[in-house]
Amino acid sequence: MTKTSEDCGFTLLEVVVAIAILAIAFGSLFPIFGSGLGRIKSSDERFFAVALAESKLRELLVIKNWNDLPQSGEEADWQWMLTRTPDSVEKAGPLLLQVEVAHKTNRWVKPIIFNRTVWDNG
Repeated sequence: MTKTSEDCGFTLLEVVVAIAILAIAFGSLFPIFGSGLGRIKSSDERFFAVALAESKLRELLVIKNWNDLPQSGEEADWQWMLTRTPDSVEKAGPLLLQVEVAHKTNRWVKPIIFNRTVWDNG
């Protein structure tokens, strides 16, 4: 039997099977894109936390009177806390400065902690 021009093409069953295969393939790719978007947001949040920690640490280094700085505060969705060890310095010596930045609502985000040792002239 010879094919005529009317016999060319795909059957309805072949088209339905092809669409089903494509739907399964694309359906399995959507979670990959969703997790990628979540990682982008997490990366942006971590970048902001690092920038905030660096900013507070630089403020601490610039200001000579340590007691003039607030010891904690909030910016956007983040809380920060400044500490120094030893707490009171009466003579010259090393001083450990620490800045901790933590997310206020999302406890899954790991806090950022920056440390810097400086020499205090007393």
